[in-house]
Amino acid sequence: MPSSSLILSVGTVLAALSSTAFTTKYEKQEVYNSKNWLDAFEFKQDEFNFGYVSYVNEATAKEKKLYRIEGNDVVFGPDGTEVLDVNGLGRKSVRLEGKTDYNKGLFILDVKQMPSICGMWPAFWSLGREPWPVKGEKRP
Repeated sequence: MPSSSLILSVGTVLAALSSTAFTTKYEKQEVYNSKNWLDAFEFKQDEFNFGYVSYVNEATAKEKKLYRIEGNDVVFGPDGTEVLDVNGLGRKSVRLEGKTDYNKGLFILDVKQMPSICGMWPAFWSLGREPWPVKGEKRP
């Protein structure tokens, strides 16, 4: 049988959650899907991490099939067709940046499958307009 202190601790955590997270009401403001996702994001070619990647523009991404629409889904992936030169720029991939600034919110990303191709590092970051890490991904 669990100790009373464990039950008390769990009860305290649940009480704290119910007084904050569960009382906050959110309303859907925006939804981006296969019909409008390009309205919300732009392709960026900046690479700040000195990785073995070559971010491409929208035209190249479309030509190389680094993104495509399949029904209601937007599918992304790095280029897995080219043989890479170890001294070259790296694997072609897509880097998207949102066009809208947010001060707060609940963001839900519905991902059906994570890629298993070597060279792909999926990430969803929240960043401020100032150089990282000045703003973005802060805890309250």
